[in-house]
Amino acid sequence: MGSNRDLGRNELREEERYAIADFLDGIPALAESAGFSPRVYGEIDGHPLLCLTRETDRPEVLYLSAGIHGDEPAGPKAIEQLLRERALREEVGWVVFPLLNPGGLRRGSRENPEGIDLNRDYQVQRAAETRAHRALLEAEDWSLAASLALHEDWEARGPYLYEHNPDRQPHPCRLLLETLGAHGPVEDGPEIDGWPTAGPGLIHPPSEIELRTEWPEQLFLLSRFTRMSYTLETPSALPFLRRVACAADCVRSFACLHRWESPPAA
Repeated sequence: MGSNRDLGRNELREEERYAIADFLDGIPALAESAGFSPRVYGEIDGHPLLCLTRETDRPEVLYLSAGIHGDEPAGPKAIEQLLRERALREEVGWVVFPLLNPGGLRRGSRENPEGIDLNRDYQVQRAAETRAHRALLEAEDWSLAASLALHEDWEARGPYLYEHNPDRQPHPCRLLLETLGAHGPVEDGPEIDGWPTAGPGLIHPPSEIELRTEWPEQLFLLSRFTRMSYTLETPSALPFLRRVACAADCVRSFACLHRWESPPAA
């Protein structure tokens, strides 16, 4: 069946480091200026856990998350950039988690400060971060048109995409892959991260949560809140600002696709 990557690089280069406290302090004001309502749903390692929502009563609500692994710093910065530019499309509702693992990011480690991989913890819920995140999701019970998680792969040469689409709905995979390709050759070959490829830069791991003993975030979402889930992986070997730009551009494409349409002309 293949296997997911369980080891991170567990270090950050100097150009990838930023002050986590300053980042989290600045997000609420940026969110409010973009029409979002920020809330604190927990506190970890002295840092708030933030959720940003906007118009979640719309027919289409999109979910976006980043920073579940602390050695993957580009995703949170991409969300910060999108908020600053007010680039998250207003025609849809949003649920955004800009940094799920602040303690890990501060340390530059894949895991949280207790050594737990949060992206394997959504069944057992050993980590306080996971418990708080899951409790909020279950309390709000949002109905999500689709979800996107921003990740990085320290072993990859090019960007790629996980897709979970068990109902075979019309989906944004084509445009997302085109967006990835605009930032360089996508990861290619007969398998990626232990899974057979469905095409260049694309893998379709099993979507049945019962096949996994350690639930990742996106499969947990798929089990209850959405039937369309994507994980973007950019290669850690790329320069930091290129990874930030790639992730931000993919979110822009994803945001255009609440009805799986083409993006507006530039």
